[in-house]
Amino acid sequence: MPTLDEYLPPNEGRQVSQADARRRAGFPSGWEPRVVEAGDEADAISGVFDTEPDEVALLEGWRMDPDAWQIVEGSLLVNRWQTGAGDWCYQYKAKLLRRRGPRVDVDELLANLGRWKAPAERSGAGTLVVCASDWQVGKADGDGTEGTVRRIVESGQRIVAHAKRVKPAQIVLVGMGDLIEGCDGHYAGQTFTVELDRRQQTRVVRRLLRDWTVALSRLGVPMVVSAVAGNHGEHRRDGKAFTGPGDNDDVAVIEVLAEVLAANPDAFGHVGFHVPDDRLEVLLDVDGWRVGFHHGHVAGRGSTPQQKQQNWWKDHAFMQSLIGDADYLVTGHYHHLSVVDHGPRVHLQCPAMDGGSRWWEDRGGGRSATGTLTFMVGDAGWDGLRVL
Repeated sequence: MPTLDEYLPPNEGRQVSQADARRRAGFPSGWEPRVVEAGDEADAISGVFDTEPDEVALLEGWRMDPDAWQIVEGSLLVNRWQTGAGDWCYQYKAKLLRRRGPRVDVDELLANLGRWKAPAERSGAGTLVVCASDWQVGKADGDGTEGTVRRIVESGQRIVAHAKRVKPAQIVLVGMGDLIEGCDGHYAGQTFTVELDRRQQTRVVRRLLRDWTVALSRLGVPMVVSAVAGNHGEHRRDGKAFTGPGDNDDVAVIEVLAEVLAANPDAFGHVGFHVPDDRLEVLLDVDGWRVGFHHGHVAGRGSTPQQKQQNWWKDHAFMQSLIGDADYLVTGHYHHLSVVDHGPRVHLQCPAMDGGSRWWEDRGGGRSATGTLTFMVGDAGWDGLRVL
């Protein structure tokens, strides 16, 4: 009866012909060729080679992908002997480890460090997003209303100068809520300490927003102005809002501004307005990215402002609401700068512009730097964050 070997072509499955006698005689105990793989590690013993192989040849002999596996440094053992014909034979034993990344020639990598050049900043592309948050005009804390208004005017000037440098293809200006201080119902002593009544507060905010919008519109690029409602813009009685979410001064000042500028289409025809009706959030398509804006005061589940917003965002995603689809979420309310990268989604928290909060400082909260959050959105996503 023919044996299996008779049906095999010469040297099929064999690494060298010089070691045939050794194979027939068997291998020393503990040197039987095999690969024992366990997750990201493996123990391997080779067959017989008639030359000294490199790492790639050994791994290929074990049927292990050299791009995915490597020999653990210091683990390689060699068993070698000389045949009667004077030829040397080699057998190897080693521990293997799955590579954590692609194979890289470090010498070649270091030799070519100079070949990479940072791309030049592009102008005339992307959208400049400007987030006017927590002005709280009329609040007496810190340097009071006058100090707050001065900071807003100076911030607007810096934003226009920045826009002239980056030359965006479009500008989005969003009122992030709490632009006015309100007069009653938000904290103890508010009515006693506030420096402007409600009509005066909205008048000042409206004028400041008008100046910002007019100055940015003179750059001549398409512009969108929108707003979200904050808690200080609510109409409150006994500390609670008694009208709907759309009845809010933070949105009303934008609505009035839209009606005024619409009367001069020759000068402001390239300025569009998005005024939410009865919703607390806005979702805009900015260069193909969905950017959501929300004041942040109704997000309550979590131990930090960032956790609260993440949980609120996840809940809306679960319920398939529009804001739940946002790629980027921008919030105010917490008066400090924060950027949290969640991988496919990013949460940007705006700083405030008011003079601080004596109540918060007394509780040990301190104060954060003021400024206006701005960033760019383009084909590759968001970048260019500046607080101005």
